Amino acid sequence: MKKLLWLPIVAVLLISSQTYADGFYLGGSAGQASFDVNDTAGRFSLDDTGWKVFAGWRFNRFVGVDLSYADYGTADDTQGSVAVQAATDSINLFAVGILPAGPRFDLFGKLGVASWNGDVTTTDSMTMMTSTTSDDGTEVAWGFGIGWRLTQKFIIQAEWETLGDFGAATDVKLISLGVRWEF
Repeated sequence: MKKLLWLPIVAVLLISSQTYADGFYLGGSAGQASFDVNDTAGRFSLDDTGWKVFAGWRFNRFVGVDLSYADYGTADDTQGSVAVQAATDSINLFAVGILPAGPRFDLFGKLGVASWNGDVTTTDSMTMMTSTTSDDGTEVAWGFGIGWRLTQKFIIQAEWETLGDFGAATDVKLISLGVRWEF
């Protein structure tokens, strides 16, 4: 009986792959990158302009994959005599779920992994001490967004992504507006 429940889902996915323009796409976006840095001197909130480039494949109307490179900028913040500067970038791989919302709009959600590199420099102007920490790792990443199809192949999209803990930096986010070109 449980196997029969999957039949309608499989049928919709197979039919949609025949009627929808699936395939390769490229894109890019820019927006506000933000993250917090936890340091022995305190917690710092940092914002800068971030950007990303991405490529992907839509298997059908509902499912795709997305590979991206994101640069979250170099941001700084000061609290009292302590200044913090942080720079982070990542390579991300996402599984993408797409929900068509009419002929011109798609809602999408993403879940995947981020392989990141980050540098945090802390300077205390009172003691003239500077320390730099470089770290890298792999974290769970996820996000969501909306795409607006201007033409059959050109889409404007807005999205929000969070990339988990980046060593000393946590709560890394990118809110961006971009374009996607489908081939």
